[in-house]
Amino acid sequence: MNGDPLLSCRIKVDRAIKHFNDLTDAIKPFAARETYRIWADEDSEPAVKIYRVRIVEDMPTQWSGHIAVTSSTICEALSTVSQRNLSLNSVLELATRCCEKPISQ
Repeated sequence: MNGDPLLSCRIKVDRAIKHFNDLTDAIKPFAARETYRIWADEDSEPAVKIYRVRIVEDMPTQWSGHIAVTSSTICEALSTVSQRNLSLNSVLELATRCCEKPISQ
């Protein structure tokens, strides 16, 4: 066994970050096409504003695969951490690495 108890976790996190970045890259042009329309319903009561949404283009189904792989890879990394009973500092270091890029921008 090598000296880095977090090696497999780091590899899994790096893989998850790659999947997340691939998904983010795919979302940008999709969002730029204005695939959803949102407007206020003019016939709604003055005290209650109703907004309507029209889906112009569905999200690509392969995105669900990107999301599933990303989340399961992060779960595998966390599972590895818990199975190895690593120190709190090791867990915090891994969590910091996972959160270097915020999920929502």
